[in-house]
Amino acid sequence: MSATTLTPCTLPIVPDHNHLSTYLAIREKALDMFAEHGFQAVSLRKLAGAIGIQPGSLYCHIKNKHTLLFELIEEHEDDLFETLKTAIPHGPPCVQLKTYVWESLIYLTQHQRQVIVAKHETRHLREEQQSNIRALKDKRHSLLRNILRNYVHENN
Repeated sequence: MSATTLTPCTLPIVPDHNHLSTYLAIREKALDMFAEHGFQAVSLRKLAGAIGIQPGSLYCHIKNKHTLLFELIEEHEDDLFETLKTAIPHGPPCVQLKTYVWESLIYLTQHQRQVIVAKHETRHLREEQQSNIRALKDKRHSLLRNILRNYVHENN
């Protein structure tokens, strides 16, 4: 049996309020900083300093900066799709279309930082991550295409 050196970052993760609150603080501050300064301008050192932890401590909470960016954008795209899918009623396509547009506007207005990061920083993701984001966007676009197709069919 080989001996493994345990450090705070390699200990098994157990539910810990401080760990979770630090992780959430990292995500919130990263979102703020990526939206304001751009992904490339935000170093992990700057991010750690902004939330008051040592730079090396970030790796106890996140894999790396690209993964953090991907998770923020993925969550945004998934939340937007789920919001739209849930809000759209069964019924006439004109009502579905109005709901899609209205709910999109509400969501995008209420999540401006996420919108900025998703719009401007996706290009910094690795190719596989970009592909996953495109797939999420395609689901949302497909939802809209189906509504429009039904609307055109009903009005011809």
